Amino acid sequence: MQSAVTGGFFHHAAMVLRERFDDNKDDVFLYEAVGNGVICGSWKENKCEIGPGKKIEMICVRKLICNRDKEFMDKAIVFMGEALNHKYSLKSLFNRHKKSEVGALEPENDFSPMYVEKDRPFFCSELVVKAYKILGVLNNEESSSSFLPSNLENNDAL
Repeated sequence: MQSAVTGGFFHHAAMVLRERFDDNKDDVFLYEAVGNGVICGSWKENKCEIGPGKKIEMICVRKLICNRDKEFMDKAIVFMGEALNHKYSLKSLFNRHKKSEVGALEPENDFSPMYVEKDRPFFCSELVVKAYKILGVLNNEESSSSFLPSNLENNDAL
């Protein structure tokens, strides 16, 4: 059933991000849009759930080839922080004709979100593609909602 909807081998997309903290320790986080919304989990806590007979049978990781400088990391952390707790939705899959609006939002005040509209829901691959666009990794006019996990598994632009 799922492969009929997502159109490929993989049925889910998430973003893994290594963040450096003040104590110079790295931690790796998994950001994903799932049934209960956009969530963030520690890789250390989630990796025990991967393998034959477990919650997640297998994963595939694609390393992005790009400059991960301070500006990249700052944008990534702000975007993911704004996206956290937004609702999950399949509805965007059926409204895939909009053109992409990439870039910062017009702020209403100093506390306004920079990248994520207030009530915007996300499908899993839509979250990843929106992040890629904000980070300058993916540049095209297609709406983020027009991407499925299968588009990410074989996209040479990444």
